[in-house]
Amino acid sequence: MSDHNERRKGLGIAAGAEWCHGSEPRGSRESYDALADLFLGGGESSPHDAGESATLKFPGVAAAEFEPRPGAAPGRREAPERSLERTEGDVAPVRNGPGRRGEVTLLVAGHLPIAGNAWVNQYARLAAVEAGVPVALVRERGDEVTVELVGASDALPADGCGSLDGALALAGEWAGRWLVQAAAVGASVRGLGSVEVLTGADDAAVVGCYRALKQLGPSAGLPVRVTVMGAGDDKAASAERRIAGAAAEFMERQIEFGAPIARVGVSAGDVAMGLRVLFQGTVGVGGRALAEAVVEAARRSRATPASRVVPGSPADRPASERDGGFQEATVREIRRGLTAARPPAEPAAPPRAPEKGRPALTSLVHGLRAVRVRCPVAADVEMAVDDGGRLHLLAGEVSAADSLKALTSASAWARLNAELVRAADPGVERLDASSEPVLHLVTEEPRQALRLLDSPVKVHVLVPPSAAPVVRALN
Repeated sequence: MSDHNERRKGLGIAAGAEWCHGSEPRGSRESYDALADLFLGGGESSPHDAGESATLKFPGVAAAEFEPRPGAAPGRREAPERSLERTEGDVAPVRNGPGRRGEVTLLVAGHLPIAGNAWVNQYARLAAVEAGVPVALVRERGDEVTVELVGASDALPADGCGSLDGALALAGEWAGRWLVQAAAVGASVRGLGSVEVLTGADDAAVVGCYRALKQLGPSAGLPVRVTVMGAGDDKAASAERRIAGAAAEFMERQIEFGAPIARVGVSAGDVAMGLRVLFQGTVGVGGRALAEAVVEAARRSRATPASRVVPGSPADRPASERDGGFQEATVREIRRGLTAARPPAEPAAPPRAPEKGRPALTSLVHGLRAVRVRCPVAADVEMAVDDGGRLHLLAGEVSAADSLKALTSASAWARLNAELVRAADPGVERLDASSEPVLHLVTEEPRQALRLLDSPVKVHVLVPPSAAPVVRALN
């Protein structure tokens, strides 16, 4: 019995969980469904009945029942002992980045830590930073639909839009990526570019993630990614290995994984993170129809859908491999996604002179050297590097909320244009483009930045705000 329990640990199965109603399930898929019922159902479950109904849980949305696909192929016949022999190390997770600019991603929120909506916001914010363009987030929660824009501009109307169609059209003028979270939607919606499942790392979340992947049905060739949230590196890696192993064993599907997100950071405050609500209300559209409406809005928008990118073409190759046109393509993307009609500034322009009597922010933070490049989408943000080549971005000319918006835009631009920054300033050959830029907020009013003290943003207070100031770190 002890050996049996040891084998069960490979999938994180509690030692006290026992098989019910027979010693040999019909197939390995049914076996794993039975395990899911043991974790999620709160009672006994027959492996023979496990495939009859499955429940996909969305934060704030009533449970949606999914019927099994008719004519689904039966699983391979295996003894339960063999299906439990899969260990964490058998299948290595495949790491992949977020979706490409222009694509529509179906977002499935599984068993997330407390405050699930905050985790969805955090994912959307990081997607905007990674892609370098604003992200439209469309969510169905019960009878209500919300359309939000992450990384938005102050040029957007403060009151939002009066209709769902108007909000989708407005989002299409800015968004370079789309995320749609709708109830009871599978991967078969035409026009989707990818599927992203957000999950926690505990036992119930891991099994629930497997069931969510199974309920999605055939992916029609779409990449399916999983992002583990709310766990440290070791626990997230363990969850990834278990999910990858279960998907390979019982679904014969390779799952890609995004970078784990350990905690909710700046996105906990919607105003501070630049999230704008364009529409919120009850509409007669939901589920699959809502997902199709988002796909159509993305198609009509100025952002180029991922389906139009030909594999192997210059647009599909890394920027470092393109034959010229790097600067032109990058500026075009930045203008389209982040600045709309604002003309791009000269990338290699020297830093703007600080106000009379006030030194540059870079000179006030120990260990940083100024970079002779300014971000065209956030000209007030100063760039610097440390001795290890890590890029630092500093802002503090305006309010904390506006400075944070500028820092987010500058961070996205800097990651897209790492090669350009290197070429423009000979002193930054060692620029570490693989790491996120460190964000610094310098303020004379520390109360404005209290919500950021637990975030990754480095907050400094200017003491005293005079002709010869110094800064003191607050976090």
